[in-house]
Amino acid sequence: MPEYVVASGRTVAIPYNGSVARLNFGPVVGARVRRWVSEGDFDLLHIHEPFLPSLSMLALWAADGPVVGTFHTSMERSRGLQAISPVVVPMLEKITGRIAVSAEARRTLVQHLGGDAVIVPNGVYVDRFAQAPRDPRWVGTDDRPTVAFLGRLDEPRKGLPILADAVGPVLAEVPGARFLVAGRGEAAAERAALARFGDAVTFLGGVSDEEKASLFASVDVYVAPQTGGESFGIVLVEAMSGGSLTVAADIPAFQAVLEDGAVGRLFRRGDASSLARTLVDVLSHRAETAPRARACRDRRAPLRLVHGHQPGPGRLRHGPVHRARQGPGGPTLANDVRQVPGRRDGAHVGVTEWVLVVLGVVAAVLAVLWRQAVRVDRLHRTVLRSRATLEAQLARRATAATELAACGALDPAEAMVVSDVALRACDAAADELVRDGLAGSPETGPLAGVEAGTGVSADRGLLESELSRTLRAVLGPREERDELASDPRAADVMTQLHQAWYRLQLARRFHNSHVEQVRRLRANTLVRAFHLAGRAPLPEPFDMDDALPVD
Repeated sequence: MPEYVVASGRTVAIPYNGSVARLNFGPVVGARVRRWVSEGDFDLLHIHEPFLPSLSMLALWAADGPVVGTFHTSMERSRGLQAISPVVVPMLEKITGRIAVSAEARRTLVQHLGGDAVIVPNGVYVDRFAQAPRDPRWVGTDDRPTVAFLGRLDEPRKGLPILADAVGPVLAEVPGARFLVAGRGEAAAERAALARFGDAVTFLGGVSDEEKASLFASVDVYVAPQTGGESFGIVLVEAMSGGSLTVAADIPAFQAVLEDGAVGRLFRRGDASSLARTLVDVLSHRAETAPRARACRDRRAPLRLVHGHQPGPGRLRHGPVHRARQGPGGPTLANDVRQVPGRRDGAHVGVTEWVLVVLGVVAAVLAVLWRQAVRVDRLHRTVLRSRATLEAQLARRATAATELAACGALDPAEAMVVSDVALRACDAAADELVRDGLAGSPETGPLAGVEAGTGVSADRGLLESELSRTLRAVLGPREERDELASDPRAADVMTQLHQAWYRLQLARRFHNSHVEQVRRLRANTLVRAFHLAGRAPLPEPFDMDDALPVD
């Protein structure tokens, strides 16, 4: 691979709407992508098809800067996309700018995932096809005009069966016609059906990029009988760049490229009879075909095509890999796959419904697990924060009790008892409030303002409860408390003590409520089955007698 390409690992081939998608997903590649994004420190991240569970989705999860997403997929209707949209749509909100390669790709995005996108058509290196040499084996003549088909033979949506059904009627009207079928795949049924036409039909097998350019420069007609799933139709532009007259099915993407038949010929999608009639009309008027093809090539070149520059570092290079970033001198993240000669996987067409549903379910499960893990971590930290608040209120009450004992308004014996218990409560503040180990757990990590205790004193709950009982006994009924509060020496201290005690009650209830939420969540089957809490200990509530003096 070029130096600017970083391999992410092997891919898995998945049937994808009559085609094959090469996906790379999982914790290992996820870690590689996160490291790549972190080390790259990119000004801009450019990803393709981020709703598919592969490199782009992982890169989007890891990104924390501007992101541009390009969408290629075209679908009429997709239950799979509708199923995964609740999970995917929030994730796509991270994308700063969206690009669709065609109106069909934009329609699919808007219809299934919402939002909008700017249409930026795919670029084609026109000179590569316009300057390609003609191959004598494929050049048509008046007596033997040539028709080319290029596509994966065993992908039904590429339309080879439709062309096979049209060959007979075409040869009946134009006996000298030759059909050149290029592409990889078995297609045993179509080969057997076309064998009866002898040398009128030739299977070329897989062709290289150079051979493809030469094929388009040599034949009279290129036929594209695809049944759907195409968002742009790059191969039509390539054929037109080479000088072939293009005959294509009237699917929306092809209609857009051929301007509703103004720069090519259209036939009814999936209709072999319509294709046969169109081919007969084109081949029977071959003298008009070549000038029209050249005119189409010259007309299209300045409108949509990119001339000149060859792919290289920082420039667009078509291929089957998912690009995560393109930029001068910058690295590109790619799946570890090889280009198949004669095969263009860059169209990124829609996927088979059942495959997309399965992928959607997997993505949904991963998203649910991730959200549950985030919830567990968030609630653990909420417990620690509420515990810190509780610690603060306990300390304030103990401090107020110590000041009350020292103010001189209490009986000396009562003051000594309150002071002893309050000082012991203050000294115990360095110890853990609840001995569940949550504050020192590596799973929850250190939290600002929260430190794990180091002491081994008696249970804090028992000590704080003792302070509550002592204060209630000393303060007595309401009449005695009012009398004590009227003493100037104890007035402010009594107010501080009451406020700290009341806030202590609220803080303890909030803390224990958060603990209950965590315990309930951690009892969830998914959390337990997938160990989403890691090694974090189960938080415990804080129990004590915090009842205020009775009125």
